[in-house]
This record gives sequence, C-alpha cells and structure tokens, in this order.
Amino acid sequence: ATEPDVVLPAMKAKERVVLLGDHKQLGPVIAERDMCRPYLIALEEPLLGRLHRNPQLLPESTRTMLTTQYRMPASLSRFPSKQYYESKLQDDTSVREGKLHSAIWPTEDEHVVFVDCLHPHEMGPAMSVGRSRCMDASTVENNTSLKNRGEADLVALTCYKLIKLKLVRDASQLAVITPYRAQQQEIRTLLITAVGEKNAREIAVGTVYAL
Repeated sequence: ATEPDVVLPAMKAKERVVLLGDHKQLGPVIAERDMCRPYLIALEEPLLGRLHRNPQLLPESTRTMLTTQYRMPASLSRFPSKQYYESKLQDDTSVREGKLHSAIWPTEDEHVVFVDCLHPHEMGPAMSVGRSRCMDASTVENNTSLKNRGEADLVALTCYKLIKLKLVRDASQLAVITPYRAQQQEIRTLLITAVGEKNAREIAVGTVYAL
C-alpha cells in the first residue's frame, strides 16, 4: 500500500496504530506516471521503510521482528535471511527439504539457482481485455504493470524441459511466481506455445499476492 493508503485510515485511530508489513519486500507499484517526480518517488517508497530509517519516528522499543518462517525449505531461506535480515531468520521444524533432480539443481542440497537475464523490462497490460471494450485513461493506468519477455521466455523453456525430460510427474507439479500481473499474463501466454494448452492450464502461474 502507498503511504496515503496507510495514513488516511490511521487518522481514525483513537489510541494507537499497529503497522504489519515488511519493508524489505516488494513496495507499492504505481501505474500512474503523469505526476511530478518527487511525489512519485514518495509514493513508491514503503512507509515502514521510511520509518525504519528514522529512530525518532519509530523507536527500537516499538519494533517487533517475526523471525520464524514457515514458507520455504532452509536452502531457500538462507539467501533472503543473509541478504536482507542479517541472518536472523529461523526455519520452523515443519518446513522440510525435498529431494530435487540434480539436472536442475546442480549444487547438492541447494534448491535455488540464479539466472542472469539482461532483457529490459517494459510496461504491459495486467489483464486481458476484449477488443470491443473501450477503456478510459484511468482504467488503462490501473491495468498497467511491468513485464519482461526475456525472463518469461526462460520460464517457458524451463517448464518445457521439466515436462519433456519427465523430471516432474505432470505439469500440475509446477508453479511460477512473479511480482507483476503483466508478467503473469506474459508467462501464461508463452506457456501455451511451449508446453501446449492442456499443460499450460495445469501449471499454476501467480503473483506474490496470489497464486
């Protein structure tokens, strides 16, 4: 949420305001670009991030960090823990490491691979709209997000190889997560060509907000 989205409802509070969030994760995405640059930069900065940089606004005594994560194997959590959270993240005992094929994960016990893609980002539609529909400027802005064709091509190729080499039982075992809705649409479109319509429907493609 942008800072105005947080501040306006907070003004209704009578005693206290409790902010829950993570300023280290994806910040607000502002589709509207026809505004002055300083205001745009202010909107794109997470409120918690600005508060964390100023101990006078957010004293240490008012901060609480949840250090136990339940979402991923330890080999995945090690990187974000070291890179963003000063190695403070702890893995819950319910999180288990699964065995993955060495053809995809070249380093034993490491379930993450970084692929450098130099393809530039561009703006694209966040959802498909019928050709007969007419959208005003505001609707177009709210339906605009970032996408990257080069990254989407790599995702489609990876899914194709996983299925072709039978490294997964079926396409329903695959899931793709992306930060942006336009990239979600781009990947879904390319998957149909890469793996066929039936397999493409079975692969879950979602954003960081909803899978």
